[in-house]
Amino acid sequence: MYMAVVCEKGPILLQEMTWEGGLTVSGKPAKGVTGPVLAPFIKKIAAAARKVMGPGPIGCWLDNAKAHHAACVVAELEKHFNRVLFQPPSSPDMNMLDAGVFPHMGRLVQGFGCVTKPEIRAAVKKVWKNGVTTGHCGRVAARVRRNMTKYKGCKGGNWFEEC
Repeated sequence: MYMAVVCEKGPILLQEMTWEGGLTVSGKPAKGVTGPVLAPFIKKIAAAARKVMGPGPIGCWLDNAKAHHAACVVAELEKHFNRVLFQPPSSPDMNMLDAGVFPHMGRLVQGFGCVTKPEIRAAVKKVWKNGVTTGHCGRVAARVRRNMTKYKGCKGGNWFEEC
């Protein structure tokens, strides 16, 4: 699994994540990335964001993945970012990755005709390096900003259903 971080200025970080041996709060083997697995990456994300964004305050906008809400992750986010916001539930239209980066990457990766996991990993890294451009991220950010503006005009909930 990869963790991706973008901003309107362009891609920030693509990090391969593994969680072998991770456990849930109840002690069962984790089926995905948990808070304790994600928390150590927050400092690296913040450093990469600072490199791209430059000086000044930096906010972090996250979807509602369970790992993002873990107390250890929230503590790290609040330590390294000036503002931490979670997008409303059921609103992938307000997430740059879901709204435009991942679909774009998926189309480009499919063009490689990958079959094996190593081929897919190599294609994802190549697409991240060459296909996720500053221009594309800027266009996606503008679309997400329009979506958020429209959402604000509604009374909450998923703006596709409300408006």
